[in-house]
Amino acid sequence: MLIAALGSAAAEIPVSAPVYGPAEFIQFHPQVASDGDNFLVIWSDLRGSAFSNLYATRVSASGEVLDKTNIRVASRIASATVLWTGRAYLVLIQNGTGLSVARLDREGRVVSPATPLPIQGAFLSEAQQAAASNGSRVVIVYTRPGGGQFAAVLDPDGQLLESEIAIGSGTSSRLIVASNGSGFLVVRHDQTLDTDPITAIRLDATGHPIDTTPLSIGFGRFPSVASDGGGYVILTAPPSSLASDNAVRTTHVGSDGSVGPLTNTPLVGHPDGATSLAWLGSEYVALLYVVSQSQPVVQGLRLNADGNATSAPFAVSQRGEAVALASNGRRAYSAWTEAGADGSNSDVMGRVLAPTPAADAVRLDTAASSQRRPAGAYDGTTFLTAWEETQNDISQPRVYIGRVTPAGIRLDGSGIRVSNADAVQRDPHVVYDRTRFVVGWEEGEAIHLRRVAKDGSFIDASPIAIPNACYSGDFDMATDDGLTVITWIDCESHQVLAIRFDDATATFPDHEPLLLAHPGDNSPLRPRIAFGFDIALIVWEESVSVPAVPEPTSQSDVRGVTVYVPGMLLLEDPFDIAVTEDDERSPAVAWDNQEFLVTYADAVGINGRYVDPFGPLLTDTRVATGAGYDNPSVVWDGVEFVVAFNAGGDVFASRVRRRSDSTVVEGKFALAASSDVEAEPAVVLMGTGRVGFLYDRVATEPLYGGVPRVFLRLLENVAPRPRPKR
Repeated sequence: MLIAALGSAAAEIPVSAPVYGPAEFIQFHPQVASDGDNFLVIWSDLRGSAFSNLYATRVSASGEVLDKTNIRVASRIASATVLWTGRAYLVLIQNGTGLSVARLDREGRVVSPATPLPIQGAFLSEAQQAAASNGSRVVIVYTRPGGGQFAAVLDPDGQLLESEIAIGSGTSSRLIVASNGSGFLVVRHDQTLDTDPITAIRLDATGHPIDTTPLSIGFGRFPSVASDGGGYVILTAPPSSLASDNAVRTTHVGSDGSVGPLTNTPLVGHPDGATSLAWLGSEYVALLYVVSQSQPVVQGLRLNADGNATSAPFAVSQRGEAVALASNGRRAYSAWTEAGADGSNSDVMGRVLAPTPAADAVRLDTAASSQRRPAGAYDGTTFLTAWEETQNDISQPRVYIGRVTPAGIRLDGSGIRVSNADAVQRDPHVVYDRTRFVVGWEEGEAIHLRRVAKDGSFIDASPIAIPNACYSGDFDMATDDGLTVITWIDCESHQVLAIRFDDATATFPDHEPLLLAHPGDNSPLRPRIAFGFDIALIVWEESVSVPAVPEPTSQSDVRGVTVYVPGMLLLEDPFDIAVTEDDERSPAVAWDNQEFLVTYADAVGINGRYVDPFGPLLTDTRVATGAGYDNPSVVWDGVEFVVAFNAGGDVFASRVRRRSDSTVVEGKFALAASSDVEAEPAVVLMGTGRVGFLYDRVATEPLYGGVPRVFLRLLENVAPRPRPKR
């Protein structure tokens, strides 16, 4: 493979120091447990992934968040619940393949990762109170796909002791369970009937039924249950027929199976979601999701041992939903989710109750800001890197830059914003013209540029917008001896356009952009450009409609055009580079001082095609073979072409060189292949035989908290060889 580390810098280098804030995107379904002192809050989380992952944090009895960037417990989960067994926290997880159990110690360490249980069953999606512990046994309640309601019994370490204990019939009931320290009470809400009947069944200390017929509790929705060490209190919202009632219902169930009267307690608004209940040692506290004047709020309620309210409802949060609660025997910790003003994001919030609020609400989901879409250039001593960065709201990225030395020293801390505008900023690009850097990015529907000196200072007082550029989707830029060419897709006409920028004077020599291609009904995407002395090759992906039965489909082809840059003249009409019956997509292009290599993804993997500077197609070469390979990036390092690409959540590279009239490929090697997801590779030329690779990785280590971050890795050719003459 002829690859070796460039000194100690071959290690992964973060391009900026992390800045912390709310985790990106949405968090939901919080659950809480206590070890008798501290609390553990778990929740489902979409940060850094299209899948729901499970995160957790410990909170002290006073409300201090102990795990600042949270604990990643499991990946790709559907729902989960958590409880303390006296030895450890057990997290019961439901995913597409069944039920699993993970174990955490008091310090929040995952001492046993999610391990499948041989149980054919499922919780409901919220999974709230799907398991309970009496100190020696853990009971899980679940339904089976083929019908029936069952209990399974685990030991305190999560080892399965028994399963398939029948506790009822039907598949659509909501099942929850609590323990009084000895036996268990399973509460069932039959969601198939409009009357919303609530029933219960007692289990003994081994998890087997005591009652031969269910106990009739009444009617209601969203039940929760807790025990004072003897009897139980069941809390519900009114049934569907009385859903708008501003009240909550409670019923006491004795350890002997006696059922007390139904009690209605007035609320400010009507409950419309999960309820939660906990015993504080001398009284119960309830947590409720209540809709009040069209505004969802979180309310609390104090109850005595019989379930009767002892005070008026009190406010926990003025907005929120998906409530959860647990007690350490003296005070409780409440958790809920709060959506942003536009509803696009949500966060997990928490607050100590003793039993009324004893501390301010705090945000529990915290991570470093997210970074994506890296770009960079090298000036001979230092990289100038650029990236998109977001905090909490992935629809509002900003573009940052930062200098990094090959030794891994970050010169600009957490990075510098290229623009102070409030508009969305995306898709950064960086070039170096042997004197200065030029950074480009999208802002609104325009392309902006800003020159940066080698010391990292801005040469321009403010960003420079490309005149008459209505930008759509993606763009690219390349430079040669102080002249930068920018190419993009027009947002209205969908034409492929290009314009020159004079790096020294910060002016545009062309009065209007040059029209490179007018694709008509086809849709061009992802233009890419490389200089070959005075010739530039610009390539793009073009989506073409294909007649088909019963409906037309589309496929992507790769096309290109050559331009004489000093006069901004087309050398010929646009020509086909890769046009077959299959998709060819995501082109990239580089120049080796004799010809261009255009790389692109297809159904087989990554392919390459050589193009003469005056347009004729030469030979093609298979760069890498494998399903799902995509997003290539390519440079000529003075010895050979280096191509980086995505492959199954990892980043790889291949080397391509010419020998006489044949192409030699030195096979795929890993740049970043870990249990995390890596993507968006960009290759940066450093000099003969030397390149840097930028990519983003979902950084699951505690320093970052499981969000995408941009990293740099440097590699060099051990034995650079001059290019053979042809």
